[in-house]
Amino acid sequence: MEWITRKLSKGMIPTIVVRNQPIDGYTHLSQGEAQRQMVLQYKKYMKSRERLSKQFIYTIRTLEKNLDYCALLTTSLPKVNILDDTSSVEQIKESKGPYVVRAMASKRMINHAIATNQDYIFLENGYFGNYKHDRNTKSKKLWHRVCVNELQQEEILKVDSNRWDQLLEVDEKLKWTGWKKDGGKILLVVPSIKPCLYYNQNVETWKQETIEEIKKHTDKEIVIREKGSRTERTQHQTIYQALDDDIFCVVTYQSIAAVEALAYGIPVFTLAPSAAKKLSLSDLSKIETPYYPDAGLVHQWCCSLAYGQFTRQEMLEGKAWSIVLENINRDKISC
Repeated sequence: MEWITRKLSKGMIPTIVVRNQPIDGYTHLSQGEAQRQMVLQYKKYMKSRERLSKQFIYTIRTLEKNLDYCALLTTSLPKVNILDDTSSVEQIKESKGPYVVRAMASKRMINHAIATNQDYIFLENGYFGNYKHDRNTKSKKLWHRVCVNELQQEEILKVDSNRWDQLLEVDEKLKWTGWKKDGGKILLVVPSIKPCLYYNQNVETWKQETIEEIKKHTDKEIVIREKGSRTERTQHQTIYQALDDDIFCVVTYQSIAAVEALAYGIPVFTLAPSAAKKLSLSDLSKIETPYYPDAGLVHQWCCSLAYGQFTRQEMLEGKAWSIVLENINRDKISC
């Protein structure tokens, strides 16, 4: 799918697709309007957080847990159109993009945008920074990716290193140390059900067919990493621990593990649209001779992805929305 937008511009009014339910105190409003008001109230609280009582701090935390990220991303905009769980088929048909959606459960709206030749802005968990480190001891989802007309950012943008440098300051695992070429195993990262449903793929079928294909081209041991709970993946058996277990390369569908592996110095094979696409191969017949992009390209790719993910605070301030629009017109690196 092309990343070039159709109508996205500074002056447009987006349609946010709200899924989260309101908390007490906002239930008299419609679902979408409630989320809009909750975000605006949250922004107000955050500006005066140091002066707030413990009771208000509790209120802030309650809001944080229940905020809809589509409303959050568009906090700074004076006006948005809203669709939510109560919207009728007719209201959806009459709505106008760009649509702001979150997660693969929004496939219906994404398909609607594509079918009607309209833009959509997709939100999900970020590429980097959500693992346990000194400033994120509980592996919270601090970073959220924002993509235009795609689920992961495939193009490599020509950007500076400022945002990537900020990530390097807090997570030493992200520091490039070169390609690790001595491994003897293939790590097969099995996708979760959600992306498979999105692409009309059966998880078990994909896993078995992929294993069979890999075995045609290598005798290396295949280590299978199933999609466990988020706590398990970020606190206990992390992707980095898996990669340190004598891994030669990673094979996955479109998991963010592909991004994490590349940045860690492990080559990757991706079999569906992915942010790792430009720096990986998809032909498993080349499993013994993976692609090792030069260090400069890897660095630029990391910097590019850092410009495609944002914190909650950056969304509140409007910085995230501004950068997303700027990214549309940035030069791209061909490779």
